[in-house]
Amino acid sequence: MPDTKPAMQPNRSAADAVPLTLPQFTKADYSSFFLAGALCCTYVVLLLFLILHFSR
Repeated sequence: MPDTKPAMQPNRSAADAVPLTLPQFTKADYSSFFLAGALCCTYVVLLLFLILHFSR
């Protein structure tokens, strides 16, 4: 039976790789992430408190 697998492509070298670019975040971006995280944590803590308080 003949081998019907496609030929493997050779590995690319590091010189062929596209460099990874990271976005430049500003102070306003970080403050928005912090505010969103703080609101989320507050919501979760409040929700857990209400569940535990009214489950008695």
